[in-house]
Formats: sequence, C-alpha cells, structure tokens
Amino acid sequence: MMLALDQLSPAATSALTVLGALWCLDVTRRVASLLWLHLRPSSLDRYLLTSSGKPGWALVTGATGGMGATFAHELASRGFNVVLHGRSSDKLRRLHDKLAAAHPSRKFRTVVIDAFAAATAGGSVSDGWLASLQHDDDVNLTVLVNNAGGAIEETRGTFDVMPADRLINDMALNALFPMLLIRQVIPLLERSGRGLILNIGSLADVGMPTLGSYPGSKSAMVTLATQLNREMMLSGLDIEVLHTEFGAVYHETQTVVQKPGFLEPEAEYVVRAALGKVGCGRPVVVAHWAHALGSSALAFLPRFVLDRIFVGLARDLHMVDLNLKKD
Repeated sequence: MMLALDQLSPAATSALTVLGALWCLDVTRRVASLLWLHLRPSSLDRYLLTSSGKPGWALVTGATGGMGATFAHELASRGFNVVLHGRSSDKLRRLHDKLAAAHPSRKFRTVVIDAFAAATAGGSVSDGWLASLQHDDDVNLTVLVNNAGGAIEETRGTFDVMPADRLINDMALNALFPMLLIRQVIPLLERSGRGLILNIGSLADVGMPTLGSYPGSKSAMVTLATQLNREMMLSGLDIEVLHTEFGAVYHETQTVVQKPGFLEPEAEYVVRAALGKVGCGRPVVVAHWAHALGSSALAFLPRFVLDRIFVGLARDLHMVDLNLKKD
C-alpha cells in the first residue's frame, strides 16, 4: 500500500517539502534563463568597428550555399564587409557578384581553402590559409563565423562499419579545419583590438548513434569554445568565443529536411538567432528558441530514457534509408 502523506513523519514531510521547493526553483531558474537568453538584445554591433574606429570585416566559412550564404547576406545587411570562404572559385565568384549587387555599399573578398585538407595539413600548410588577409591593410577582421561543416556523406551506420576515410574526413571538416583556422584568425582579431569567433554546432553532439565521427567532432568544438574563452581572459584579449548549437535546419543545399516546420526552422531564422546571442556571456548556447525548448525538455529526462529515444530515432532513420534504397 502507498503511504499517505499524513502518515509521514514530520521530518520526512519537511524533507519532501524542501525537495519540491528546490525542484520548483530549478525549473523557475531554467525558464528565466531561457527567456533572458532569447529576449536580450544582441551585442553584434560592437564588432562593426575595430577598436581604432576602422570598418570591421567578417569571415564566413562555407559561404557558397545554405546557412553560409545566409550568414554572408545577413552580416552585409547589418553593415559588415565580408570575406567569403569556399572550395570552388566559380561558386565564390558568383556569390561575390550577387552580394555586391545586393549590398553596393559593402566590400567583399574571397578566400579559397579546401577544408578537407585539414586532415593532412601541417603547420606549413595551414599557416598560409589566410596569407592574403594578413597582408591586406584594408581588411580589419573582427568576426569569424565557423559555418563550414556537416557530414561528408548522408549514409548512416554503426561505427564499426563506417569507412575509415569517412570518419577521418568528417573529423577534418568539423573539428580540425575550424581549430586550425581559429589559430590563424586570433592574431587578426587581436590586431583589430576586438573580435568575435562564432562557431556553428549541432545538437547531434549529445551522442546521436549511426553518424560516425560527426557527433564527436561537433562535441570537440563545444569544449574548445569554453577553453578559448578562458585563454582569452588569460591573455587579456577582447575576443568573444561563442558556440551556437542547432537541431534540424531547412535550406536549399541539404536533403535531410524536406520542408520547414516548428522544429525545422528556415536558415534565415537560424542565422538571426545565432547572431542574436552575441554578447550573452555564455560560451555555449542552443541558439534558436524552438531547438532550445526541445533541448531543455530532454534535459529533465533520465539517461535511460534518453538512450531509448536516440536509439529509436536511429532505428527510424535506418528504416528511412532502407525505403530510399528500395525507391
């Protein structure tokens, strides 16, 4: 039989009351923190100028499509000159011309770097990635948007059957490349007197199965953001490092999300959400409010429930893959 509350001892009743009050306080704190994060104004405008008053530039990686192109458009519309990164000179030239026509008062540069080369890039290779910017007195970099990333292939499978090259390339694109690029960018931001490093992450970093090294590579950038913020404090540099996390996003260059929805917002809203979190004082945030609600709800669940949810999702995705092969 269940013990009625009026049968509990005074000490047990007091303990349950305290536990209930603490739980309510924790929920209230989480809700208030979530509301503050998504309603506070952004501090992005402080990076429009260097500390000496020169116009600021933003470097956007993976700029030739999807969220990268959206970031480039949004930053230009907010007053930034933009350096566009990509692997294809032709795609970069087309994007450059499109942006120049849409934002005639802004300046644009292009940088061609193969992010996959980060898997084999030694210091002598990566040190030359931004040589053209290092010697361009007109480019005063104040913002880096580490947007380039994703899975090399959309096929899924357990770790033991994933091709080794796939594991290496995913790690190179999502972790090694942005790490090596950050190393090159920090001196440029220091030269400008202030700077922002904005990393674009994924909620898959919680350990989503059957995605190879992708979740682990994204998780590495979460730890790096916290580490770099502390190193900036240690060095006395005015450089903010912000890692923004997202769930599914709809844009024209991906095939996973078929149409936008409540939990699958369009790229333009996701980009604005990421830029809106600048200056929040936290190293890692779930930037879009819909993704944040889902992530906050999952945080209340015990580990064994989360494990079953993610395993179930992996099974569902496996069935989707099988049906696509049949078609």
